[in-house]
Amino acid sequence: MLHQVALSTEGDRGLGRARASACAKEGADVVTVYLDQYQDTAETRWPVEEGGRKRLPLAGDVGREEFQRDVILRTLVEFRWLDPRVNNAADFRLGIR
Repeated sequence: MLHQVALSTEGDRGLGRARASACAKEGADVVTVYLDQYQDTAETRWPVEEGGRKRLPLAGDVGREEFQRDVILRTLVEFRWLDPRVNNAADFRLGIR
């Protein structure tokens, strides 16, 4: 995953945090999407950034299509591309074609 960009919904806790950390460990920059657990997402920062990877934390409701579009657009602005998508949330539908 070296030099790739991974997107992990619910990347602030549990399985999402573990996946975000694993992607960063393999060399990916990581976008972590979370609802409102700012303290939890701050804890995800360390395993990602200590390995020299970048992290873009984005707060919002992945059930809202407008937010889903915003996640993709902000990811593209920050990193210029998006590679693998790790989706832990049950309701993340990309309506972008």
